[in-house]
Amino acid sequence: MTEMRNRKWLRSFLRLERDAHREGILDEDIRRQEDTVLRALEILDRSPGVLLADEVGMGKTFEAIGVIACVRQQNRKARILVITPGPDLNKQWIGAMNRFREHGFYAFRKGEYSEITHLTQLPAAAKREGHILFAPIGIFINVRAVEEQHFLLNAFFRWRKLHDDTRRAICKAYFGTVRGVADVTRMKPYMGVSGYAGLLPLLEDAFRRPARRREFTPEEFEGLDNIYEDSGAEGFKNKQRVRRALARARFKLLNGMLPGFSLLVVDEAHKLKNPWSVRSQAVANILFGKYRKTVFLTATPFQLGISELGQVFTTFSYASIANEERRRLRNEVDELFAKIGEYQTAYDELQSAWQFLDAEKVGEFKQWYAANPGLDAEPPSKEVAALAEVVRRLLKLKREEVEPGFRRWVIRSVKEEKNTYRRHLVSRLSPEQRSFLSFMLYERLIFEMFRKRRATYKAAVEINMTSSFEAATKGALLDDRGVSEDHDIEAYRALLRDVLKPAGRGGVKDHPKVERVVSEACAAMLRGEKMLIFCERNETVHAIKRRCDRVWESHILRLWQKVFPEREAADIWHQQRNYQKYFTTTASPYYLMLRENYARAFAGDEAISEGGVASINGLANEILRGVRVGGSSAERVNYKVAKRCIEQAALRLASERRPSMFDELPGHAADAARNILEEEFIYTGLDLTADEEEGDYEEPRANTHPRWQISEHLAESILAPRQEGVWHRLCGELARLSAHDRVRFVEAVRAFLTRKEVEFLPLLLARAAGAESEHTAVRAALEEWWAEPDSLWRERVRNLLAYCAGMNESQRDKILESGLRAGVPVRDTLAAEFREDLKEGFNTPFYPMVLICNRPMQEGVDLHRECRSLIHHDLSWNPAQLEQRVGRLDRIGSKVRRDRETDPQAMLYIHYPLVDRTIDVRQYLTVREREKWLDFLLGRPPEFSAYSLDGESVQPFPEEL
Repeated sequence: MTEMRNRKWLRSFLRLERDAHREGILDEDIRRQEDTVLRALEILDRSPGVLLADEVGMGKTFEAIGVIACVRQQNRKARILVITPGPDLNKQWIGAMNRFREHGFYAFRKGEYSEITHLTQLPAAAKREGHILFAPIGIFINVRAVEEQHFLLNAFFRWRKLHDDTRRAICKAYFGTVRGVADVTRMKPYMGVSGYAGLLPLLEDAFRRPARRREFTPEEFEGLDNIYEDSGAEGFKNKQRVRRALARARFKLLNGMLPGFSLLVVDEAHKLKNPWSVRSQAVANILFGKYRKTVFLTATPFQLGISELGQVFTTFSYASIANEERRRLRNEVDELFAKIGEYQTAYDELQSAWQFLDAEKVGEFKQWYAANPGLDAEPPSKEVAALAEVVRRLLKLKREEVEPGFRRWVIRSVKEEKNTYRRHLVSRLSPEQRSFLSFMLYERLIFEMFRKRRATYKAAVEINMTSSFEAATKGALLDDRGVSEDHDIEAYRALLRDVLKPAGRGGVKDHPKVERVVSEACAAMLRGEKMLIFCERNETVHAIKRRCDRVWESHILRLWQKVFPEREAADIWHQQRNYQKYFTTTASPYYLMLRENYARAFAGDEAISEGGVASINGLANEILRGVRVGGSSAERVNYKVAKRCIEQAALRLASERRPSMFDELPGHAADAARNILEEEFIYTGLDLTADEEEGDYEEPRANTHPRWQISEHLAESILAPRQEGVWHRLCGELARLSAHDRVRFVEAVRAFLTRKEVEFLPLLLARAAGAESEHTAVRAALEEWWAEPDSLWRERVRNLLAYCAGMNESQRDKILESGLRAGVPVRDTLAAEFREDLKEGFNTPFYPMVLICNRPMQEGVDLHRECRSLIHHDLSWNPAQLEQRVGRLDRIGSKVRRDRETDPQAMLYIHYPLVDRTIDVRQYLTVREREKWLDFLLGRPPEFSAYSLDGESVQPFPEEL
């Protein structure tokens, strides 16, 4: 099969480029992904595992899906398990598989892949041949259900043959009650699969860790039997110790219950860096010997130390391979990491030597190296000779040890040009006036606690203060529950609480970082740009959102004051609500302005001209006489009914003159146009469904006929407007949507544009010379505005339409309902149930414009389509976490990459607001120093000045080297 593996073979059953055009993905990126898939298969031929380590945003998920497709192409019965970091990522994987299935790729048939939401589902689901399972790692981790704990403990009692009194003592120690004691043989089957008798062969391994760890097995927690042997029933009072032992029992029993998998895929594999974490224990012990091959995905294979990457490689040896192969693999890993240690030492020596060379010696070295790239000629001076020796050693390790070692298991692509378009903006902020006093008092309180030997985690509480005053107030240091007997400590604590009380009660309000972030975010909104903010303190998230909301509402109010210059705010908002109703109410001529003109969309201007406005109007009035309406629609013009009668008349006359008209329409437009000829169209609209989108529930059908007529002026305003209108230029894109989605899209955009929080309506009325203008003037202003070559709103709608047209129904629902109808400019991601909706909305040109993200949004989420600005409000000590954040925007098909195709100066802006003379500065310098080594080892050239706080001048390293 190996000789068949080429691009043509891969494309015969999987087309990674199918969505490339819609996503803005270049052909070269698709080819790189395909090459990665083929290379991964080569590595898996000779090794149990491969690490896909492309930089963030380069498509590792799709590469892994490619490997999965290849495995299924060769064996339709292959079982495959994909472990994801959490439920949100599960949904993204399922969504990606659905897209491939919708494109007709038989490698992923409906019903052959599913999501596991609870561990009890895994044993039965895993037995299905040819199935792909997606499981968040969280389901493996904790033994929380009391029923499961009861089963495991009672199984231990019976296996250990403990006396009844001992059983009761253990239950009393752990549960606080003796009610947990039961006959395990009468309990429900464990995980619905096996009772006690079936599990008996597995129990010794589950409950007892050997005194000496067996060779070639994962690190293991101690067992329940180890606790009992060590401390008897008293040992079970240590709940954390017992929970770990119960987790071990669960892992071992699951391992015995699971069948073998052909392929294991682990997303965000760097989370397995610590062998003693519960998640690492879960993956290692549950799946030990249960998979033939494994694919690990991570853009940041180590975070704080290279040993973390070693743990990932060690997990490869847990595959179902012989001990001899395990021994060989582990020896190779140990040898590689010994060389990496030497490599890091050499790099540090190089940096030190280079930074201390003066400009003359730097020039001397560059000139010598340019003439002698082999580094074998005699150096011109002892300084150059010392530097050359370090470079030789570094290059030898790189070429002969490190790179070949990595290539045995790792495939990594890097964004060679990322430092040319990533603009890092550091702001050093000095607290002023009362806020300065707050920081001083806070530091003084921490000092006092240390002086009095009171326990506190200094870094954590300092970060609370640099995050926001709200975070500091809610933190452990100032929490109202924190009371000390020490008078000095309590005096400082009370003073700080008073200073930091809410601004409305005389407290300080201007936190320098919060003020800067709000300023940057609101400035971006005013420019019509999106901003992504990462913040890990919930109180700070709320504080930023509240401030942004207030600033934006003030901005909208100022726009309305230009329309109503003499009115008070309450009256202005009342008028705003009135105008919002005008665009919805069928009794108002404003009803027509933002809705699609079906007559022009489907019949076209030429057909309308041939039919003549007078003829169309006459037929429209005939149709109107057969319509039944209710309420006020019988007495005065209902613009919705009038519009539909005119549209039906225009299409009826046009189709009589040219019967082939419908067949000539593109996409779904033909079906939609035929709907207009149906009698029910007058009552139910384009989709022939009575729904709220078009207000079809507004006035129920009655037996009353309208006592008004459609004037020729009204017919002419619909059929022959002065300008093209809002939707006329978008007919081609709208044709890609079904009649139902077409209606939903237009109505969602209309509802969004007229919301209180949106600038569109006051800007439109201002263009129409104020609130006293007739609706005809407003309509003319709208059409002229929309027809301008650089019309921002028209292009936003066009981009949104192009984005929605390529999506499935579920994705469109999230955009149209959550992104547009919600109409909230600033959102946060604290509520897990809204994150997917917010992601889709943020990827549109409309709201939300500012998204404040907490930690779950740092990984595996695409937020890149419309945003190229990011703020690290709360920093991290971990460079990989910062890179993961930036990776939400720096992805294939991102806005910055698309913009650079027409504007080479377009940048991805990354903001670091730092409160000066606080832990912010130390944290920034620490993380950038760690980032330097991470970047270099993973393929980037040395850039010694790129990681400093102020970018202090260091001579650039020779590009050739």
